[in-house]
Amino acid sequence: ADGIPTAVNDICDAPIFLDVTDPCVWLPFDVSSVNACPEEFDFTTNCGFDDFPITWYSFDTPADATTVEINIVSNSAGNTPIYAIFENDCPTLTPISNCEIGLGEISAPVDINPNTTYLLGIGSNDSAGSEIEIEIKITVPPANDDPCDAELLVAGSTTMGTNLCATEDFEDPNCAAALAESSVWFTYTLEAGVTGVEISFPSITATGPINSFVVTFDAGCTGPATLVSPTGFTCDAGSLTDPITLNCLDPGTELYIAVSSEAENAGDFEILLETIDPDPLCIDNDECDILGGGADIGEIVTDDDCEVISDCNANACAEFIGDCGIEVNNVVWYSVTNDGLGEFISASVENADFDEPVIAIFTGNCAALAQIGNCVFGGGGVANAGPFMIPADNAQYWIAIGSVGAVGGDFDLCIEISSGCVNDDPCEAVELFDGVLVDNPASTESCTGDIQNSDCVAGGSNASVWYSFVVPPGGGQFTVTLSNVTIPGDVGIQVGEYSDATCNGLPGPIYTNCEPGDQVHSINCTPEGTEYYIQIASAEDMEEGDFEITIDALAPDVPNDICSGIGPDHTFEITEEDYCMYVPISVDTEDACPEIFTASGCDFTEGPTTWYEITIPNEDGIESMDVLLDDVQGGFVGNIQVAIVQVDCDDILAGISIDCDSGATEVDMQDVPVNPGETYLIVVGSDLAGDEGRATLSIKIDSPPENDNPCPTDVNPPIDLSGNGSHDGTTCCARGANDDPAFDFANVDCNGATDDDAVWYTFTPGGFGAGFFTTVTPSGGSDGIMGNTAVEIYSTTDPNGGCNGNLTLEASSCGSLGSSIEIALSLCDPDLLYYIKIASAEDDCGDFNISIDERPSDCTADECEDAEVLVTDTPTSCEDGENILSIDGCLEFACPEDVNVACMGDQGPTVWYQ
Repeated sequence: ADGIPTAVNDICDAPIFLDVTDPCVWLPFDVSSVNACPEEFDFTTNCGFDDFPITWYSFDTPADATTVEINIVSNSAGNTPIYAIFENDCPTLTPISNCEIGLGEISAPVDINPNTTYLLGIGSNDSAGSEIEIEIKITVPPANDDPCDAELLVAGSTTMGTNLCATEDFEDPNCAAALAESSVWFTYTLEAGVTGVEISFPSITATGPINSFVVTFDAGCTGPATLVSPTGFTCDAGSLTDPITLNCLDPGTELYIAVSSEAENAGDFEILLETIDPDPLCIDNDECDILGGGADIGEIVTDDDCEVISDCNANACAEFIGDCGIEVNNVVWYSVTNDGLGEFISASVENADFDEPVIAIFTGNCAALAQIGNCVFGGGGVANAGPFMIPADNAQYWIAIGSVGAVGGDFDLCIEISSGCVNDDPCEAVELFDGVLVDNPASTESCTGDIQNSDCVAGGSNASVWYSFVVPPGGGQFTVTLSNVTIPGDVGIQVGEYSDATCNGLPGPIYTNCEPGDQVHSINCTPEGTEYYIQIASAEDMEEGDFEITIDALAPDVPNDICSGIGPDHTFEITEEDYCMYVPISVDTEDACPEIFTASGCDFTEGPTTWYEITIPNEDGIESMDVLLDDVQGGFVGNIQVAIVQVDCDDILAGISIDCDSGATEVDMQDVPVNPGETYLIVVGSDLAGDEGRATLSIKIDSPPENDNPCPTDVNPPIDLSGNGSHDGTTCCARGANDDPAFDFANVDCNGATDDDAVWYTFTPGGFGAGFFTTVTPSGGSDGIMGNTAVEIYSTTDPNGGCNGNLTLEASSCGSLGSSIEIALSLCDPDLLYYIKIASAEDDCGDFNISIDERPSDCTADECEDAEVLVTDTPTSCEDGENILSIDGCLEFACPEDVNVACMGDQGPTVWYQ
C-alpha cells in the first residue's frame, strides 16, 4: 500500500530453498531480512519474531539424517540475529527448535527426520533488516557407526572410510577419552591358515589424531569389548611407521576394528587389512614342547666347532620367557644335549633379518624351565649369550630365540658346549649386567695368567678370568661384590677402561686390589655409557677356586655429574618474557668427576665436570643464544671450559659438539647457533685435575622482535599502524645496520651509534586527515628504552621500498626520548607510504610505545582557490579611527606550494587568505 517492495520470501509459504544435501560439513549461505515484515506471532521467550523483519528459507534433509545445526557467522547490521526451525506446515508453523538469539553455534543439534522438508525463519533485532551469513550442517551418521553394522574388510584391499558425523561407542583405555567421540567400525574373521593381521592407514584427511583399536566381543557385537592385544592400538594412526600387528590368533576369530577421533577432527581415511600367512617352516618349533623341523638338535660334542642351524622365526608367537622382562616376539625353541664332558654352554645369533635378537637358555623341562645365565638382547642382527656354566652330565638344554621388534625373519644360530676356562682371555670377557649375580662362569680353575696385578704377590695372578661391564644410564660409579669365595688365598681385582678394539692391549687399570675372601670394591668416577674390564685372579693350582660376582651401578654423588642426571636446578627455564636478557643458574663442580671426551678442542678428561640443559623455545625467528660463565665464587685455578653439545646420554662419545670456549675467570660465547625446539647440553669443567669451583652460568635467547626487518616480505616484517594504530615494542634483541649493513638501513640523520638495534613500522594514510602525529613514549622503569633514540620517518611510492632501501627521509628525532617525543607530518601526497624506524644502541635498548594519530587540519585554506575571505568594517571617516583585523592563524599540516611564490620559496607549509 505504501509502495515499498517486500522480500520475495517475506512469508512462510514462499521460502527460498537451501540445498543441504552434502552432509556432515558446514555449508555456507547468505540470507537477508531486508525489506521484510515482522510475523504475527512470537515465542514465549519474546525473541522478536513479531517485532523485527523475518524472512523464510526451506531445506530438505537427506536419507538417514539425524540432526541439523545452525551457525551464525556474521551480521551486517552489527546487531543480534534471531532464528528458529519449523516443520513445513505454513501457516501453522510448528517449531522444532527454540528461538535462538546471537552469533555462533548457540544451540545444541536439533533432531530431524530424514527425507523431510523444514522451514528456517531468520532475521535480526534491526527494524531495517540485515544481511546475515550462516552455515548449516546436517548430520548423517556413517553406515558403520555401530559395531553391529561394522563394514566387512576384504584382506589385501584398501577400503575408504569416514568418521564424519559418527557417534561414540567404546573408549580405548590406552588413549584420551575424547578420541572416542566419533567412531566407526570394521570387521574381519580369520580364515584357515591365517594366524594374524596387519592394519595400516594408507591415507588420512582428518585434521587431528585418529585412534584405532582392535577388539573382540564376548556377546555378538554388543559387548563387553576386549582388546585383542595390549599393543593392538594406535592413538595417532597418521604417525604410524609400522602397521598394527596382531598375531597368534585362532582361525575363526572375529575381529572388530574401531577408527575414531574427536568430533571436530573427524574426516576421511583409507584402511588396509593384510593377513599374516606364516611359513610353516618358521613356526614348527614355536612351542618349547613341539620341536619340529630339526629343532631338536641332539648331542653337542664338547669343544667341537660351532653347531650352526639356519632357520627362521617370522610370525612365530610372542612369549614371556625367563628374566627378559618383556613379551619377546617371534619366539622359537631348540634343544641340545651335553655329551657329559662340557662345562659351559653358549649360543649366538648372526645374520638375522631383524635388528634386536633375544636369546635365553634353560635347563629342566618345558613344564618347569630353569634359566641358565641371563636373557641377552642383541643389536644389528647379532646376539651372544654365554658362555654359561652347566652341570657336566647328559642334561638336556633348551634355547629360546626371539626378537624385540614385531618383525622376525631368517637367522643363523650357533650353539657350543665347551670345557675349561671360557673367559680366560680379555677378548673373551663375559659381559656383566647391573644388579645381576653371576655364578657361572665364576671360577679361576683351569685358567691361566696374563696381566699381573701389582697389588698381589708374584704369581698371585697366574689364574685369571675376565668380565666387562657397561655403566648403564644414570650410573656414575659402581661396586664389585665377590661372594661365596672358595679361593683359599688372595683374590686380585683390576678395573680399567675396555673395548673390543683394545682387548689385546688394554690400558692400565684405574683400580687394583688384592685380598682374601668375600669383598666389596667401590669404583668411582665411571661415567654412564663407559665400558670397563674387571679381572679376577688367584694363584694357580691349589689356590684356584670359585666365587660369585655382582656389579651394582650407583648414581654419582653429584647428580649432574653425568649427562642423564640433569635436574630442575640444572635446567634453564626460559619463556618469552626472558628473551634478550641473561637468565642465570648456579654452577658447582665440587666433588664431581672428569668426563671421557673432548669437545671442539676443550678437554674434559682432567677436571671435575658438571652438566646443564636448555630447550630452546619452539618459536620461529630464534637463531642463536649467548652463553656467559662469570662470577667465580671459589676454585677454578685453571681455565674454565664451557661446551655446548647435543648428545644421547647413553653414548656421549657419539655426541655433536656445537661450540666450546675457555677462560681464566670468564667464558663469553656470543651468537651460538641454535634451532627452535631443540635441546642443548652445556658442559662446564676445568682443564686441571681436581680443580673444582663455583660460578654463575647465564644464557640469553636472542629472539628478534616481530618487526625487526624493514622488508614487508621478511619473517619479521614491519608492523602496520594504519588506521591510527599503536604498539608496545622493544628494540632489545633487534638487529641493526651496525650488525649487518645488508640486513638493515643505516640512519640518515641520527648518530650511527644508535644503529645497533632497529625495529620498523609502516603507515598508510586513510584519506581522512591532513596529517599525522607519530608519538613515541619510553615505557619507564628498568625495561624502558634509555639514552639517545633514533626515530626516523621515511616516505616512498615503491611498494618494495622497505626491501630495497628506496626510502626518502621526511622527519627525525635523534635525542633522548625523555617523557616522549611527537613528530608531525603533513599528508601532501596521497600516494605515499610511510616507514618509521626506531633504533637504539645495544646498551640502551628497551621498551616503548608508538602511536599514530591521523587528523584533519584546523588551519585555514591550504590551496589558493580556497583562501579564506577576511571581512572588515571600513571606517566612514578618519574620525572613526582604524579597524585592525587580528587573525589567529596556524600552519599545522599545511603543504608546500608547487611553484615558487614570490619570496616564499616552494618548501615551506603555506596557507591562504583573501
